[in-house]
Amino acid sequence: MTTAKLVDLSFPISEEIPRWKVQFTSVYRTTSYKSSQISLPLHALTHLDSPLHYIPDGISIEQFPLELAISEAAVIDLTYAAANERIDVGDIASRFPSRHAPTVLLRTDWPKRSWRTPDFWAASPYITEEAALWLAEQKIKIIGYDFPQEYPIRKIATGEAKMDDFRVHLIFLSRGIWQIEYLMNLDRIGSSRCLLYLFPLALTGLEASPVRVVASPLEH
Repeated sequence: MTTAKLVDLSFPISEEIPRWKVQFTSVYRTTSYKSSQISLPLHALTHLDSPLHYIPDGISIEQFPLELAISEAAVIDLTYAAANERIDVGDIASRFPSRHAPTVLLRTDWPKRSWRTPDFWAASPYITEEAALWLAEQKIKIIGYDFPQEYPIRKIATGEAKMDDFRVHLIFLSRGIWQIEYLMNLDRIGSSRCLLYLFPLALTGLEASPVRVVASPLEH
């Protein structure tokens, strides 16, 4: 049996990550050799946003449709994007695949350039509201990014961000389009199309979940 190539697109979770407070607590030699707890924000590192994140009566994360857990994804190459560069409709439309895929992954390789530095958030390229609207019109089900996808994300650390600023989140989530944030290794897929495997935790009534995302390349 030939095993398909699998590429892990998820950031590893540890207590040493920047920006978010993650805590591991372990006890030893009690009812087992080791027993641990973990505390982390649901929106830290690689995670899936459900509509409830921005829509008060939106679908929560445990209602993620299992038919979307394995989907064909188009990988859109935006690696030309420089720091603080706007990614607009034309940038995406000119690279958008002619054959429909329910999932779209926007690849900038930004984690390779600046991960673990403040610039990962403060100087990221970002998509415009108009680009998000255009993408939503393509009837996609899932959108994923390997960069902080909209400009206001950089304002969170300074306390200047307001909910109404996050228009890209609102555009997708209000239309029932699920968001995968903070992907990595999109360059390792080696193809413009892949099968994407995506399994969030069934966290009842919550708006997001850490997620392990794995890709299997397909022929162009």
